[in-house]
Amino acid sequence: MGKALRRLSLELLAVENLEQAAQWTVKLHKFGHTFHHLLNEKTYIKDTPYEQIPTSKRRNKRWWYTHYIHRGAYTQLQNLAKDKHLFTFLTEKTDATKLKSTTNSLEGGINSPIKKLMYDHRGLRDEHQRIACDWWLYLHTQLPDDPVEFATQQKWGKDALAKATILANQEKQATNGHDDSRPATLDNAIDAAYNRNMGIRKGTMR
Repeated sequence: MGKALRRLSLELLAVENLEQAAQWTVKLHKFGHTFHHLLNEKTYIKDTPYEQIPTSKRRNKRWWYTHYIHRGAYTQLQNLAKDKHLFTFLTEKTDATKLKSTTNSLEGGINSPIKKLMYDHRGLRDEHQRIACDWWLYLHTQLPDDPVEFATQQKWGKDALAKATILANQEKQATNGHDDSRPATLDNAIDAAYNRNMGIRKGTMR
C-alpha cells in the first residue's frame, strides 16, 4: 500500500493538463477502493504491548487506525481533490497567465532567503526584522521604486525606532518585579552582577 501511495503521489507531480488530472483522480479513487480494508484497519491498545504503542497514541486512546500515516496522506489527497484544490493551476489559468503547479519557486526564491536573513540577524527586534525584510524584497524587485521614496515612507527609520523603543519598554516592564529570583521572562543581556537567578554564577559547578 505504501509503495502504491508513493507512486500515486509521484504521478501527481507529472500532471500537466486536465486530461491527465482526470486520469489521476480516477487512480486515486481506485487506490481507496483497493486498499479500503487496510485504510480502515484498527489496532486496539488492549491487544498491543506497551513498547509497540506509538507515543502519540498512548494517551486517552482505546484504538487507532493501524496504518494511520498512510490513511492520513490518502485522506488529505482525497479532500484536496474533492475540494478542487489539487489542480487549480490548470482550472484557473488564462491564455495570458500560466500558473505554477508547485510553490517551489516561491519557497526557494523568496521565503527561504528571507528565513536565512532572519536567522542570520535573529537578534533584531520585531520591527527591525520587518524593515530588513522590506529592504531585502526591495533589493530583489525587478523594477523597484526610488529608494529615497521608499525610505521616506518609513520616515528614514524613525517609525521603526519608535516602535522598537516601545516594545523594549514593554518587555522590560514585563520582566521586572520578580521577588522569587526567577530569571527574566524576556531579556536582552546577561546580568554581570552576582545573583541567584540564571545569570553569571560564582563558585564550583558540581
